[in-house]
Amino acid sequence: MSSKEVEYYISSFPKEIQERLVYIRENLKKVFKEHEEKISYGMPTFKGKRNLFHYAAFKNHIGIFPTSAGIKEFEEEILKRGFKYSKGGFQISYKDELPMDLIREIAIWCRENLGK
Repeated sequence: MSSKEVEYYISSFPKEIQERLVYIRENLKKVFKEHEEKISYGMPTFKGKRNLFHYAAFKNHIGIFPTSAGIKEFEEEILKRGFKYSKGGFQISYKDELPMDLIREIAIWCRENLGK
């Protein structure tokens, strides 16, 4: 799987959602410079020795999936910001501004703690 497949994935959404996905992707590419970018589980993914970070668009939200370890590490901040979350990810409504600071912070943590 290649970044071309990620581009195809992004292009399959309406313009407003594409803009959000591109913004997330460009920021994550800076964090995961040395990692493979691919589609895994139907989502854009950054991978080291294993999958480190996924993100995806859904009908009403963007999903951020930094593994269960990433969610556990940032659970308090995710709760504080009022995002709906589960064991492996959290949701950002299309009505909400993207919390790129938090997404970057979690991505850096995943890169440093879950494997290169």
